[in-house]
Amino acid sequence: MAIIKKFKDFFALERNIAAICLANILWTSIFLYRSYLPKFYEGLGASIFIVGLLFSLQFIFGGISCLIGGVLTDRYGRKKVWVPVSFVGLFLTLGYVIAPDWIYLIPVIIASYFLGGLEESPIVTMIMESVKKRKRATAMSSVYLSGTLPHILFIPIGGWLIDNYGTVPGMRIAVLVAFFISLLGNIVMLAYSKETLKKRIKRSVTDIKQKFVDLINLGLKIKSILSYVSLYWFIASITAAYTIFYALDVIKITAVEWGIILSIQFAIISIFIFLGGKISDKYGRRPSFLISPLISIITPIIFILSKSFYHLIVFGIFSGLGTLAYSSFYAYAADHISPSKRGRSMGILSFISYFSSIPGPIIGAFLYSISPQYPFLATSVLSFMMFLISFKFIH
Repeated sequence: MAIIKKFKDFFALERNIAAICLANILWTSIFLYRSYLPKFYEGLGASIFIVGLLFSLQFIFGGISCLIGGVLTDRYGRKKVWVPVSFVGLFLTLGYVIAPDWIYLIPVIIASYFLGGLEESPIVTMIMESVKKRKRATAMSSVYLSGTLPHILFIPIGGWLIDNYGTVPGMRIAVLVAFFISLLGNIVMLAYSKETLKKRIKRSVTDIKQKFVDLINLGLKIKSILSYVSLYWFIASITAAYTIFYALDVIKITAVEWGIILSIQFAIISIFIFLGGKISDKYGRRPSFLISPLISIITPIIFILSKSFYHLIVFGIFSGLGTLAYSSFYAYAADHISPSKRGRSMGILSFISYFSSIPGPIIGAFLYSISPQYPFLATSVLSFMMFLISFKFIH
C-alpha cells in the first residue's frame, strides 16, 4: 500500500487525474490520423496554400470556442460542459470518413474544432483544481505522459495504413478505428471523473471583452505568460502543416518512417514534459521557460540539415526536449489567478494559443512556396525572441 501511495503521490494521481490519464491513453488513438492530416488534405485535392488555410480555420474556431468554453465552465461546471460537447465532437470526426474532397471537410473542421475548443477549458481547469498548487504542473505532465506508449504505437500504425492502402483510404480506416477507441475514453470520463466547481459563477458569454480586461489587469506576470504562450504557439503553427511534406517530399522517407520519427519525438516530449513539471513544481516555473526556447533555436536547423531517416531521429529527440516548459503554462497562470476567475482564464489562455496560431500556417505556406527551408529558419529566429521574453519578464 505504501508503494501505491508513493506512486500516486509522485504522479499526482488524484481521482480526476487518474481518470483523465486513463481516458487519455484511449484518446491518443486520434494520432492514427491526426499526424497525417496535411497529406490527407492534399490527397483530397488541396494545394499547399489550401492546407495552410484549413489549419488556420482550425485555429480560428478552436480559439473562439475556448473563450466561450471558459465562461460556460465557470457558470455550469467543468464536467457538465465537457460531457455533451465531447461526445458530439467525437461523432463529428466521422465526417473525415465520408468527405469526397477537401471542400466538404470545411464544415466538419469548423464544427469539430469549435467543439474541441469548448472541451479544452473544462479539462484543463479540472486538472488544475483536482490537486494542490505544488502538484499542478506534475498533474498536467502526468496527463500528457499517459499518452506516451499509445503515441508510440498509433502513429506508425497510421503510417503503415497510408503506405499499404493509400493516403485517403488509409486515413479513413484510421479515423474509424480512432473513433471507437476514443469513445471508450469518453465513457471512462463520464463514469469516473468528478465535478470540481464548488460554486457556480453566473457570468454572461457576451461579457468576454471584460474577461480579457480582467485578465490583463492581473499584472505583469499574466501579461508575460500570455506573451510567451502567444509566441510559442505562433512558432509551432508556422511549420505544423509542413514538416510532413518536407520529410516525405524533400528528404524522401516513407510514411511509416515518419511515424517512427514522431513516435520517438512524442516519447521524448512526454518524458521531458513530465520532468519539466516536476522541476517546475519543485524549483519554480522559470527554469523550464528558459531552457525550452534555447533548444527550439537549434531544432529547426537540425531538421533542414537532415538527409535521411537516421538524421531525423536526432531531430525527433531535440524537438521533444524543446517542450520542457509546456506543463508550466497553465500552472503558472493558475498560481496567479483566483478560483472565481480560473475557468474563464484558462479559456482565455487556450484562446491565445489558438488565436496566435491563425496566421502561422498561411505564413508557413508562403515561405514554403519560396523555399521549403524558410519556414523552419523563421521558427529558429522567433525562438530566440521567446527566450528573451522568458529571461526578462517571467520569474
